[in-house]
Amino acid sequence: MVARKVVDGQTYFTCTLGEAQSQRRPFQDVNDLIEQQANSIGQDIAVGFYRVGERDDQTTFQPILLTFDEVRRSVAKAAELLQQSLLLPPGNAVGLLSASSPQFFFVWLACIRLGWPVILIDPQCATQAVHQLCHDTEVALVLVDEKNWPKIDKSGPDLQYLPIPFSEVDVFEYSTSGNGTDRVPPETARVAYFHHTSGTSSGRPKPIPQSHHGAVGALLALDGRYKATFTTTPLYHGGPADTFRAWTSGAMIWFFPSRDAPVTAPNVLKCLDEARKASKDQKSPPVKYFTSVPYILQMMSEDEHGLAVLKQMDLVGVGGAALPKQNGDDLVNAGVNLVSRYGSAECGFLLSSHRNYEIDKEWQYLRKPASSPHLMFEAREEGLYELIVTAGWPHMAKATRVNGSFATSDLFEPHPHIRDAWKYHSRSDAQLTLITGKKFDPAPIEDAIVAATDLVSSALVFGNNRPSPGILLFRSSSANSISDAELVRKITPAISKVNAQSPGHAKLIPDMLVPMPFSEHSLEKTSKGTLMRSKAEKRYEARIEASYQEDVNGSSDLDVPDAELEGHLEDVIKAVLGINATLDVNQQLFSIGVDSVASIQIRHRLRALLPQDSPPLPTNIVEQCGNVRKLAEYIRKVRHGQSIDEDMSAESRHREMLSLVEEYSQFDEPEGVVVNGVHDNIKIGEVVLLTGSTGALGAHVLHQLMRDSAVGKIYCLARAPDARSARSRVSQALQDRRFGDLRDNDKVEVLPSKLGQARLGLDDATYSRLSGEVTLIIHLAWSVNFRMALRSFVEDSISSVRNLINLALSATPSRTCPRFAFCSSVASAANYPQFAVPEQILDDPSYASDLGYSQSKWVAEGVCRNAAKHPRLRGRVSVLRVGQLSGDSETGIWNAKEAWPIMLSCAKLTGSLPNLKNQVIDWLPLDIAAKAMLQGVYAPSQRGTDIAVYHVLNKHQTPTWSDLLKWLKECKDFEIVEPSVFFQQLNESSCNEGHQHPAMHLVGHWENSYATNSEDKSPVRFDMQRSEEEMPIMQTVRPVDQDYFNRLWAWIDANLPSP
Repeated sequence: MVARKVVDGQTYFTCTLGEAQSQRRPFQDVNDLIEQQANSIGQDIAVGFYRVGERDDQTTFQPILLTFDEVRRSVAKAAELLQQSLLLPPGNAVGLLSASSPQFFFVWLACIRLGWPVILIDPQCATQAVHQLCHDTEVALVLVDEKNWPKIDKSGPDLQYLPIPFSEVDVFEYSTSGNGTDRVPPETARVAYFHHTSGTSSGRPKPIPQSHHGAVGALLALDGRYKATFTTTPLYHGGPADTFRAWTSGAMIWFFPSRDAPVTAPNVLKCLDEARKASKDQKSPPVKYFTSVPYILQMMSEDEHGLAVLKQMDLVGVGGAALPKQNGDDLVNAGVNLVSRYGSAECGFLLSSHRNYEIDKEWQYLRKPASSPHLMFEAREEGLYELIVTAGWPHMAKATRVNGSFATSDLFEPHPHIRDAWKYHSRSDAQLTLITGKKFDPAPIEDAIVAATDLVSSALVFGNNRPSPGILLFRSSSANSISDAELVRKITPAISKVNAQSPGHAKLIPDMLVPMPFSEHSLEKTSKGTLMRSKAEKRYEARIEASYQEDVNGSSDLDVPDAELEGHLEDVIKAVLGINATLDVNQQLFSIGVDSVASIQIRHRLRALLPQDSPPLPTNIVEQCGNVRKLAEYIRKVRHGQSIDEDMSAESRHREMLSLVEEYSQFDEPEGVVVNGVHDNIKIGEVVLLTGSTGALGAHVLHQLMRDSAVGKIYCLARAPDARSARSRVSQALQDRRFGDLRDNDKVEVLPSKLGQARLGLDDATYSRLSGEVTLIIHLAWSVNFRMALRSFVEDSISSVRNLINLALSATPSRTCPRFAFCSSVASAANYPQFAVPEQILDDPSYASDLGYSQSKWVAEGVCRNAAKHPRLRGRVSVLRVGQLSGDSETGIWNAKEAWPIMLSCAKLTGSLPNLKNQVIDWLPLDIAAKAMLQGVYAPSQRGTDIAVYHVLNKHQTPTWSDLLKWLKECKDFEIVEPSVFFQQLNESSCNEGHQHPAMHLVGHWENSYATNSEDKSPVRFDMQRSEEEMPIMQTVRPVDQDYFNRLWAWIDANLPSP
């Protein structure tokens, strides 16, 4: 078989499975690959090993080269020797526990030839992990090399260990004669061998089967005969993939002898030098491709000769873990053609950063080719995206979703300018999850701190299920004699630099910097150089726990006098936020960046200001007080045993709500008011300004506006640093709901904005353009945080209503003001005492529920009513109270951050769901709600009244939660328990595999809502007469049925996490 030439400048070293998919792939299975290449290019060199020796106190590396024909003969002979020793029929799985070596190489391929699926076990695996892997793959016999034979515990249950019955020397002797055993018939779907995960996050490695098709059948045959690869990757990791990628293109591969020599820069350079000599002396192809894991590449780059050799390579590949940015940048700036290669054992080679190396230096950004339609990036938190491999990808060892897709758990961030370029960020399952539900990747923080100072040899960031992160700082030998305080003082600049580049919830505060003694073996790592985090957290569990106790109990904050509390609290808040600016004691903390994460961290520090016998602080004390002055006053009252109920009373909050309505109903008055104007943009049709288009409802509304021929232009205001990021967020929201994207769409313009600012964060020219064009404003954006107090909604949410109304009023006097539609919530009337909530604005603030969110919506409704009294807006303002929304009526696509789908997904986590007695399932599909809202917005009868109020909800009182659980029982096995039991199970799981489940930051809210599980609760009803008349689609709304619920569950099961 003659390998084909390069396609479109592609190389076998960088050709992904997606790029290979459209081309002819000539090999059926591994044995067929070896046979075909031995027959067609049998005298070409296939593989290079090294015999390690000593000469004059120097380590020597003697090359051993095998042609494709010699590989076939050697593998056949090894298979014969194995079969004689083990007497196993085809189909029996075996284990291989061996250092990476020629012996490993021949055992592996011989097992495949015999039809024995072989699991390639990393020698670093603990005994328990070996037993578990063998149990999972039904292996009863493990072959062990001489190096590892003394280390293994041979007492495993139902597990037999045998030494490998030959050495590589035995096999080399047969490489030029004999054919050995026959190979088993080809079967591409059959398992050829198993890799296994490292168990870095879970502590338990899992086997990943590799079919013959995935190993070689999905690979493209290019012409690689004149460019060899040199790899330091062990055969029990990425070595097999490197081998087959080379061989399918007729290329040679060299293996570093890691069994017999340490992987150091000098040793690697000696091997490469021998390879260079062999290319001259024995006509083997020159090494043009070098591949390794990051820490080896770092060693090479730090050696002057090593860097020179890397610069001579056509391509230098890195993978297996993340190479620190600075190291990669240094290599690229030195002239190295550095390419990141990304793949997984489950799906093979997925992406690379192969590009025009002369002009494109973005080595970290993997490029998604147009020829890879089965790779999708789904939006996650913090601007990150998870890579999803969809059904139809050439190789998938297993699917994780019911639709046949594989969710990689790998998170990426898009390039700000290069289209379809993605930088690896972190593993979602390796991220730390704070008690707030906020996540972050600890590895870059650890790497950056270690790289910034020679006083720290290694670091461990911790914080799972805690209010804030901390870090264990392991001294280097050079810092062994300095005190803890001195160590912290000296590394504070490095910490500050890292904090400046970290999200707010990942910042390290001084009290959580924990110096540790010097140790040669402080943190265990995998052979790839990856920190074994679960082992480290268990090993240092007591020290981590003590750090949180010391943070509170070891503090001297009790000594802070009452008169100095405000200054002290300012310091606490600035430390949590990582800022140095002076704070106004009356300034709303939310406006300076104190979100729910920072609030929990601040509350944690407040405990140190109080006597130990003080009552627990309210969970939302920071949000409830809202500023430094009120926090200080609260602390003083608790210290002195004074009543603290007055400022928190319902009456006080209701007065505040009424005051806010009055304050935010002071609108800007344009000059020369004309009540009856005309629109000057009739030619282009309706011009809509939409907020909240990145949310679930907003994406549906936008999708319907895009399809409406009467709408000529849509402006979306989105929170983002720039226009490109804003458009990307909106486009992704549409894609997530299968609505396509904004590519080549001129009808939609997305503007980055800040709705809480007077002119919406827009420049004057843009603001004037909107003032002159917009005919309809639909305001959906709102902070959804059930912990925040009313005051925390003022600066960004409540103020946005006034700012958008001011935009409407800024229309020139000759124009009719745009209509204004505000999306409210049924929560604004949740405490209405009579039979049915009327379709009108409610005067009494007590009708809103006690949540700050609900109260803020009531305030906004009041502002809208006052706006509708303005002569230019009379009959042009509408309020739409929206109830509980649910997934699309056709696709079932919902919102992964919604409480109901999160609760239902807990059946996969705890194996249970709560018995919520008399809970009505009055859910309304998102697509129906969006249609209803637009019908209400356009309803002509508005013009005869000051303001129109509509109820967008499912009025039916059936089914109940109990009915829903019965339906779910038909497709999922779980237990129905009392709410208190369910919450206990959730809290227990948070300490184990469930700590990253999104339910963890909702447990407290659920406990408050359902702990009593009263049967006397009756749902609030809403008058629907006008809503059904003017929004005809509401007349078609039916109770949730089983078919619809099954679509919802299919989406939940596929898209919300399992443990």
